[in-house]
Amino acid sequence: MISKAITNSIKYIKFLLVIKIMSTMTKDEIRNFLLQGTLTGKLGTINKDGTPHVVSIWYTVDEEDNIVFNTGGKISKGQKH
Repeated sequence: MISKAITNSIKYIKFLLVIKIMSTMTKDEIRNFLLQGTLTGKLGTINKDGTPHVVSIWYTVDEEDNIVFNTGGKISKGQKH
């Protein structure tokens, strides 16, 4: 069984690789990447008690290259805390 430290290290390495790839991509390449396939992502926040809260979101990229997503106003990810 893989230890939590190794799992976290692997996740961090993957994160660094994404940052490296994104830093070498042109704006058009980034836009095309974001618009290919299923347009889903993850949104992470911290609850008032300090615990993490991660949810799936749907997104799109508008004509000004803003990443736009929406969610219901009555669920945690759509509320202002």
